[in-house]
Amino acid sequence: HQGKHGVERHIASQGHQGTFFRTTSQGAMSQLEHKARAEVKAANFIAHHNLPLAAADHLTPLFADIFPDSEIAKNYYSAAKTKTICILNGALKPYFLEETVKHLQKEPIRNRLDMGITAGRHSATAEVIFEGIDCCFQQYNIPWSSPLTTHVNMGKHNSLMSRAKEKNKDIYICGIPCHITHDMASKASAEFAQETGFDLDDFCIDVSYWFVKSTKRKAGLEEYCQFCDQDYKPVIDHVSIRWLSLEMATNRILQLHRSLRSYFLSETGSQASFKHLRKALAPSDEDLMFLQHIFPPFINLKKLLQREEPLIYLHLQEMQKFLKKILGTDQRNLDKQLDAHIFIGSITRATLTKGMNNGDSDEISVNKFFDGVHAFYVKTCAYVMENLPLDDKVLHNDPCIGYTQRLHAHFTQVQYFVQRFDKVLPYSSPEEEEKVYKEATVVENIKADGQEELFYRMHVIWGYLTTMKKSASTSLPRFPCLGKVAKLILTLPHFNADAERVFSLVRQNKTTFRDSLSLEGTPQLLTVKMARPESDSSCYRFEPPKVVITASKKVTWEHNKKHHEVSK
Repeated sequence: HQGKHGVERHIASQGHQGTFFRTTSQGAMSQLEHKARAEVKAANFIAHHNLPLAAADHLTPLFADIFPDSEIAKNYYSAAKTKTICILNGALKPYFLEETVKHLQKEPIRNRLDMGITAGRHSATAEVIFEGIDCCFQQYNIPWSSPLTTHVNMGKHNSLMSRAKEKNKDIYICGIPCHITHDMASKASAEFAQETGFDLDDFCIDVSYWFVKSTKRKAGLEEYCQFCDQDYKPVIDHVSIRWLSLEMATNRILQLHRSLRSYFLSETGSQASFKHLRKALAPSDEDLMFLQHIFPPFINLKKLLQREEPLIYLHLQEMQKFLKKILGTDQRNLDKQLDAHIFIGSITRATLTKGMNNGDSDEISVNKFFDGVHAFYVKTCAYVMENLPLDDKVLHNDPCIGYTQRLHAHFTQVQYFVQRFDKVLPYSSPEEEEKVYKEATVVENIKADGQEELFYRMHVIWGYLTTMKKSASTSLPRFPCLGKVAKLILTLPHFNADAERVFSLVRQNKTTFRDSLSLEGTPQLLTVKMARPESDSSCYRFEPPKVVITASKKVTWEHNKKHHEVSK
């Protein structure tokens, strides 16, 4: 212990100074402000976790009981549910909406032009949806001239895309790649089903429906699993609109295939679904095995398209990898390949050969199976070429910001973005273009320690590069121009999953536990949740600014005053 010297050193330390500042700044708040701050944070917590608003009624006695020493807990909430609604509608929602609008007015807009919420008989038409979006832009002074990126329906005439391009010809339309991947797999599976008579979607749904509602049937299947020396596992419920669940359902059925086959061939049933399942499980399982083998490329591509981090610079590369995995080496003569040469998976071919040797499969069924395989591959190839954006100029040029692709990039790729988005990237003059070229040359020569195959998160790398200084003696950024180019590219969407998540967000808020939640109340909750998503920052880390605390006191006071006047 150093006595006085140790105390003085501790007082001067950065940690003590930070604690002292937080303590004194909070101490400067009045008891009423502390109470209002607690109420705002609690309202934000309820909104973020989809809790019934009525839960706020129990927070007052709960906090007072848990924290008997706290004056804030004792005075917390005077009208719990009512006050929570007032704070959400009159304090949190206006604050988050204002912050969002300020951002959209200044920064490139990653917009959801197909997510306009409308009501009425003609609500699904492009005209009505676009009119609602345009009115919203005008209401909040968001200029159409800002660089826009969106995913909308791709019709050339009378569509959201054509209307958006009338407002801003430089808008980047990424389309709906998640839907395309789903439809591509579904249509290829439908072609396979047409040739073979085996529809995997229907089969998985029928199996799950047969067991999901019946405890007796589950117990029966468990007995057959014991007889076949297999571990019992519940059949996975497949939803046709969620193609990713099909792989899990198929894997589980293959794990239980011997037990399921024994169950349906041994039991008796007059239902049409039972007879259908018995017929589907009677032959060998090469159909299931082939589709299980072909799933991973589809699943991996769709998972990439659903990732929230900016990955547009990998989009074209991953689509090309998908084509190679699906189509193999000979993509031109796919429909003419011999059955012995087309790849169906080693386990599938071994099962097929075993079935032919044992007499379980005849030549007609084998030919029908390979006809289905050919139809699957041909349909996949045709759909990819027709619908995936393999010729998109943005996707061909955006690898210029990739860390591992930088050695193969060239300056014309950077020039493409400068010329296309010249309103936000004012570097088209020879002098400015020379600056961008020098910065690109420096970035190109940065070493990657020889680890070219690693996956680098480019938004993290460029976040660091934009903070670098030219030298230790200056505060000027090292990559001021190229940093803006990279920021714009990383803003471009590579998927449409975030737009689909809006619908999920609505369903999470408008639940059976909130059956009385009005249409007017739902947007307030969505505004709070979308402005500060839980994936970015936990709700308990939210520190309400003074303007929100003041607004919360004002709106509750006005509500109480109005309610008191009505009661008179």
